[in-house]
Amino acid sequence: SGQAFKGGTAVGGERVPSAYGGTPCGRYVLAQSNPGGGEDACLEIRLSENNKPLLLAARFAFLNSDRNYARNPAVRRVTMLGDEGPLAIFDPAARTMQLVDFNIPAVMKELAPDDFHVTSQPMPCVVAGAVLQYQVQVNNPDAVQSYRLQAEVPGARLSPQGFLQFTAPAKITGPVPSNISIEIIGKKGQILLHEFPIHILPAASASGPPRVGPI
Repeated sequence: SGQAFKGGTAVGGERVPSAYGGTPCGRYVLAQSNPGGGEDACLEIRLSENNKPLLLAARFAFLNSDRNYARNPAVRRVTMLGDEGPLAIFDPAARTMQLVDFNIPAVMKELAPDDFHVTSQPMPCVVAGAVLQYQVQVNNPDAVQSYRLQAEVPGARLSPQGFLQFTAPAKITGPVPSNISIEIIGKKGQILLHEFPIHILPAASASGPPRVGPI
């Protein structure tokens, strides 16, 4: 449907129209676009976290191999086979496939050397009393100046290099969400907001789960 989920939580707001789906890393959404209302379909890449469009890629033969299907992405399968590609496009009958070397983070670094976006995701949950560690990663580290928390969060510490340590509270009565917002400051003064929830889960009882005897 074009909507991405992290740890069971929907991200990116509403689903993307004409979407083929998300990439294996969960960072990007692939969608069809027809700029200017033309006949040739293009592949649009968006960030799943904030629905921001990254780029349009054109001249994929199998996106336009059959004009009867070019405007209907529902009948065509387009997917990334790995976090860094390749891109696979199947014809409407799914009998032939086009493979394209398409590394989205590397392509964006080359096209926009002064810009960056997040390519990592944290673990979605942590047990009460435990420590979660997460290193924020971007596609273009050379363009980043520093990292900082947008607002203080109890138990959370973030280094200027983007290393997060989150110590979950030891005593809770039920699952508790904690929302983290990280500001990534670029060398050109731009600020990128990286937001995600961490779900704190109660620790297991010392006695363990109830035992079931033989029937």
